[in-house]
Amino acid sequence: MEMNLVTTMPRLIKMKAEQYKDKVAFIDDTRQITYKQLDENTSAVAKGIVDLGLKKGDRVLTYMGNSIDLVELYLGLPRSGTVCVFTNPAFTPREMNHLLTDSKARAIVTDMPLYERIKSLYNELPDLKYIIISCDELPKDVYPGKKMLKFDQLKAGGPLAKELDIDILDPVWLQYTSGTTGTPKGAELTHEGLTFIMSAMIEAMAITDKDMLICSLPLFHAYAANFCCMMIVAAGATEVIEARFSPTGTPDTIQKYGVTVYPAVPTMLTYILNAKIPKEKLSSLRYCMSGGSVLNLQMVAEFEKTYGIKIHDAWGTTEVSSFSLMTRAGAFKNKTGQGSCGIALSGTFVKVFDKDGKEVPRGQEGEMVIKGPHVMTQYINQPEATVEAFRHGHFWTGDLVIQDEDGFFYIKGRNKELIISGGYNIYPKEIEDVLLSKKGILEAAVVGVADPGKGEVPKAFVVLEEGSKLTEEEILNYLKENVARYKQPKYVQIIKEIPKTPSGKTKKFMLK
Repeated sequence: MEMNLVTTMPRLIKMKAEQYKDKVAFIDDTRQITYKQLDENTSAVAKGIVDLGLKKGDRVLTYMGNSIDLVELYLGLPRSGTVCVFTNPAFTPREMNHLLTDSKARAIVTDMPLYERIKSLYNELPDLKYIIISCDELPKDVYPGKKMLKFDQLKAGGPLAKELDIDILDPVWLQYTSGTTGTPKGAELTHEGLTFIMSAMIEAMAITDKDMLICSLPLFHAYAANFCCMMIVAAGATEVIEARFSPTGTPDTIQKYGVTVYPAVPTMLTYILNAKIPKEKLSSLRYCMSGGSVLNLQMVAEFEKTYGIKIHDAWGTTEVSSFSLMTRAGAFKNKTGQGSCGIALSGTFVKVFDKDGKEVPRGQEGEMVIKGPHVMTQYINQPEATVEAFRHGHFWTGDLVIQDEDGFFYIKGRNKELIISGGYNIYPKEIEDVLLSKKGILEAAVVGVADPGKGEVPKAFVVLEEGSKLTEEEILNYLKENVARYKQPKYVQIIKEIPKTPSGKTKKFMLK
């Protein structure tokens, strides 16, 4: 593990720009950018933010799809001392309103379609002062007390004359996750934590400046933001960024660019396998990386037999700056095919505790807990949730695991009522709250049910109010209007009664 990489983002970018200069760093469907240009453009983003009057610690929210523009924001905003707030471009106005309000974002950077999607919100956000749009021409809309400008205008002033004073322990990214309450929580991450785990991942996965990667993962996700953004720069590698995954288009891109490492979620690998993609389309790959949800072992065996390409698994979460466990590239033992999500990355402390905070023997089930510089500092605005997450000196993940004698971890279940669908985390309480806001619905419960493509998908059980004539189709349409597509239940079933315990808690196991 290279400890010289554990630094601030500005220092990392300057270091790599001096080392790689005119080498291409990122490619998307509109342009490519060298390491020297990445340095200049991210510095220009920082200068533009400072010139607007934003101060160190202010938050700037990004609401965009995959692009080099988004990479420049993820790496450029930290050079201004501001904190970059990540959001999913699939989020609806209801979901965005919470994130903008909770983060007290001073500025939002978006593109024209997404700007239009949430334009009803802007007058209701007193903390928001700047609306920055990646577009050719600004809209005519007027919002009192707010300034609108194009993304190109933000960068027009050129690089900073002098780097700002940034400390390694300063907050740098704010990524939203959720707990069992379903309320999204902002996990605050530092320069040290992100660059520390980035360096550990480079070591574990043997990434070098000879590698070409592809990002068809959504860049807002913790997995992609670190593995497909920061790690590329730190390794001096090159990456092609796709707007979205396609089971036929992504293999074409892999073949076109000679991609050597493909970070994915299990659903992507399953879709490629099911599409019967010719072996030569993937022949340049050294290995595939999988994260986001538990791998299907039958799929792993079939994929590796069909393409002759190893799949490496990993476990992570937003609160630990992406990953803590990986099955290492080039290692003598790789137990992905046996159901393991890996061993602890260098410098991380991953243990298995019982409910009283005592470490259990290897081979015995308990909750996975983590300690290290990569763990978040806090959930913003939620001191009680922060205290609850950090007990006995460790971060408690909510995942039930077993660690074997070789140090490999195996996921056995979850304490949290979390649904993982195609690599996305879905929290039933959030969907249940939306259902209960619909007139005519008395009770609701959401559970995960098995799905061959996505691992599991949400299913909603609904009890109607007396006299209500709502249909399952109408309920599905209501959910489509109020929750992001990946969270939408695939099935809705109207039932007469939701099973409960004597104390009134829903028996969700009876609904699966």
